[in-house]
Amino acid sequence: MPIDRHEKIIKRVVAYLSQERKRQKISMYRLARMAKIGDRTISKIEKGDQSPTLYILLKMATALNVSIGSKLEEIEIKEFRRKSKKSS
Repeated sequence: MPIDRHEKIIKRVVAYLSQERKRQKISMYRLARMAKIGDRTISKIEKGDQSPTLYILLKMATALNVSIGSKLEEIEIKEFRRKSKKSS
């Protein structure tokens, strides 16, 4: 998988988690506490200043009670459809 594609996927997952955090009206500080990660980590990740590991994304998703697996599947389906349209 090319690095830029990997980065795009990470950004989409981070955007999804950020939207979910805001939808649930959870502060970055509270999410950090719930996920048991550093106070400033959420802010750095959401700003794009820090690239999260899969482990951190899973901790965030678990704290928010959402699945990133379904989001990854959705991203893959969109990518497949986009590529299919280009090759047609």
